[in-house]
Amino acid sequence: MLPYDEIAVLTKIALECDLIVISGKIYEKIVYDGRRDNCLATFLGIRKRTLIVDSFSRTYAMTEFRFGHICGPG
Repeated sequence: MLPYDEIAVLTKIALECDLIVISGKIYEKIVYDGRRDNCLATFLGIRKRTLIVDSFSRTYAMTEFRFGHICGPG
């Protein structure tokens, strides 16, 4: 998980270079030491340029299954 400041820098670069960003959120619920997951899509201006990839398999310990989803601008 990247710190807020690093995500802010990556967001700025993505916007300046007109990039589409793929953000993996597969481990967002597995957090230790009180750390907070910062979602790139919440930064101003980047939401419409972000694809979020997530999985149920890791979060809910579904070791034999591969369930996931992708969210993006519509």
